[in-house]
Amino acid sequence: MWVGFGVDGNMESVSTSDARASVDVVDDDRLEEEADQEAVGDGEDLSDAQLMRVALDAAVEAIRPAIQMDGGDMIVLDLRHEEGVVDIELTGACVGCPMSSITLKQGVERILTERVPGLKQVRAKGIDFDVQDDVW
Repeated sequence: MWVGFGVDGNMESVSTSDARASVDVVDDDRLEEEADQEAVGDGEDLSDAQLMRVALDAAVEAIRPAIQMDGGDMIVLDLRHEEGVVDIELTGACVGCPMSSITLKQGVERILTERVPGLKQVRAKGIDFDVQDDVW
């Protein structure tokens, strides 16, 4: 449940799914336009890797508010544009949450692969792979 202020200034509660849907619609359109302008607005030719990174950053920023509403967040760890793979880390409330694998595959991966040309797979640290610190 999310509590906020309505148009008339009165406090109202909105279910997380309702709030998530409204955030996605508003942020998605605005961020896609900004990414398009950034990619072509400066007149420079961008490489495929740079274009993929611009699209990825815009898509991540579009879905981040929905994840943050539930107390989580995500960090892009690595983008391998030749392979079409991005590694992310889900943080905050997402760590240890039994629903995080569903959030990753049915939410984050679906949206990112739809919005980022050439992206084929989204992998999450702790779900799809583990990174261990080198111990000397």
